[in-house]
Amino acid sequence: MRQLPESPYLNWAVSRPRVTYDLVPSDLPPCPLERLGTLSLGADTPLWNYPTGWPPLITALADRYSVPRESVVLTSGTTGANFLTMAALVGPGDEVVVEHPVYDPLVRVPEALGAKVTHFERRAEVGYAIDVDAIRAAMTPKTRLIVVSNLYNPVGIRTDDDTLRALATLAESYNAYVLVDEVYLEWLRDVPESDRVNPDPVRSAAALSPQLITTSSLTKAFGLGALHLGWSVAAPPVAARIRKTALLAGATPSHPSEQLALRALASADAIVSPWRTRTMHHRALVASWVAATAGASWCAPDAGATAFINLGRGDTRALIDRLIREYDTAVVPGHFFGAPEYVRIGLGIETTRLSEGLRRLNDALAPKGVGAT
Repeated sequence: MRQLPESPYLNWAVSRPRVTYDLVPSDLPPCPLERLGTLSLGADTPLWNYPTGWPPLITALADRYSVPRESVVLTSGTTGANFLTMAALVGPGDEVVVEHPVYDPLVRVPEALGAKVTHFERRAEVGYAIDVDAIRAAMTPKTRLIVVSNLYNPVGIRTDDDTLRALATLAESYNAYVLVDEVYLEWLRDVPESDRVNPDPVRSAAALSPQLITTSSLTKAFGLGALHLGWSVAAPPVAARIRKTALLAGATPSHPSEQLALRALASADAIVSPWRTRTMHHRALVASWVAATAGASWCAPDAGATAFINLGRGDTRALIDRLIREYDTAVVPGHFFGAPEYVRIGLGIETTRLSEGLRRLNDALAPKGVGAT
């Protein structure tokens, strides 16, 4: 019997011990229902089933991403969108080039589909910029897909449009596509130009080239992960392939989730703005902590709800086990991303929990007997 690969990170995330000072989450507390405005769901609302997606929601997403309606495929979250997109495009014998360090499921899914995964490095010393030449060196005639994230998970760095277009040109020369996981880019879509680190317009990669496919959801920036509502956006012929795969898997979202998602998109700025204020404040808090912590370094995120920090102490696994056991605190070990000297910290949690968690992490890093609680 064939054994499908597992995700070490996801397995750890759901089974780790619960702690008081949990700095692991990369999303947000649940969005209060009042931020969704007046809901159209009433006691007599029929629970329709739309196998290819609710048309008003598809139209809203097409308008948001400046693409035709035929380009939008509704899915059950970004993870579902990534899985269905890869399943529609790759299989046994194909090759997939994926960024590194990397969010673990972006590797495990193509492996589960029978594809061979190779990596290109995103290096801290150049601000984790995508090196198109490094990707070109990893390509072969069997490469069917390049996989990147924007904002880059786990670091939070934005990739500019020119780089994405260069990736599209490279992919086209190999008869391949580029999958861009944009779930964290939602943090920037409704930000005024004057408030953005990168003033370029925030566009979906799928609007830049037919070789570019994007995935996203309402999870990371909206605090609406419970809806399990995501989407793939691709050129219409590619979207049709993804849609057929979604139908085969029965992976379309429920209609109540579609109704709530439409309300969320209509109130996007009102929903995301308070979370954005929180995460930017927490970015400054973490910046101060990094500056005051011997050996620590990071690349400050452009936006989003994660910080990826090199503690400068080598492999962090033993430290994090002790942090959980002795300090009632948890962060994500960097080895899950292929960077064992790093930790990932969530920026969307409550300020008091983040501040106390950082203090406890500092105590765990201190020499024995110095500053311990």
